Amino acid sequence: MTEQRTILFADVCGSSGIIESVGDVDGRAFVAGIVDELSRVTDLFRGTVIKTIGDEVMSCFEEPLDAIVSAVEMQKVMRTREPLGDVSPKIKVGLHGGPVLLEREDVYGDVVNVAARVVAMATGDQILTTAATLGLLAEVRIPTRSLGSHTLRGREGALELREVLWETNPDQLTTLASPKRVVAEVQLEVRLDERVIVLSGAGRNVRALGRGGDNALVVQDSSVSRSHADIIGRGGRFYLADHSTNGTFVRPLGGDEMFVHRDEVLLGGTGVIRLGRAFSDPDGPTLYYRVK
Repeated sequence: MTEQRTILFADVCGSSGIIESVGDVDGRAFVAGIVDELSRVTDLFRGTVIKTIGDEVMSCFEEPLDAIVSAVEMQKVMRTREPLGDVSPKIKVGLHGGPVLLEREDVYGDVVNVAARVVAMATGDQILTTAATLGLLAEVRIPTRSLGSHTLRGREGALELREVLWETNPDQLTTLASPKRVVAEVQLEVRLDERVIVLSGAGRNVRALGRGGDNALVVQDSSVSRSHADIIGRGGRFYLADHSTNGTFVRPLGGDEMFVHRDEVLLGGTGVIRLGRAFSDPDGPTLYYRVK
């Protein structure tokens, strides 16, 4: 049975060079950590990881918009990763949508083959898709530029490739929501002791965190800036935007600790937040969050 899906491939660029430069054990662990992070982003945007092969993730999405926004978030997440020695990792993403054959926990068909060819033509920090995939978005417009028509190996006829201009205005992409999706019911709850703030998924909502008394959630600790970070709800998704001196530490349930400094990170599922202090530090308050 065939169904409409969008297939996404995300590859870690230069993984062999990373392993050679830092050694087999550290290099493979570093690449595996990136692959795990890309898989988590897939889950956050309602995708399904079909398989991971070494330095590559193959994912499947029911909605093409979710696939594109997931690709953008993957690139943004990579910008927040700490380098390994002198190595700053990059990924390339390729995606294509259309009818696929669903069989058990795998997908097959021409769409899969085209998506694999598209990612092979991408370079680091790049997201490539096809004009046909963008045509599935109806009235939703994505900032892209044409890379011309290309004949892909093993396929008759040419396809127009388009590059998603995610760096031009990433917020525009990550706030897009499908017209069919009802986001007003999605909420984020952030709790500190007995104090709780709640953000709606509808529109754009901001709640400030910090030591100053004018914050929505006041966090009294010497490592916390007066205006430390904002929790932002936009387009049915939630983000933490840090603008502090000491940065913010975020750890999703079952995930790795992430350090955010003068940048933002997606909040999904359930997790904990430390303002100005790592989780290894026994002092300082811990905030708990969950999307419900």
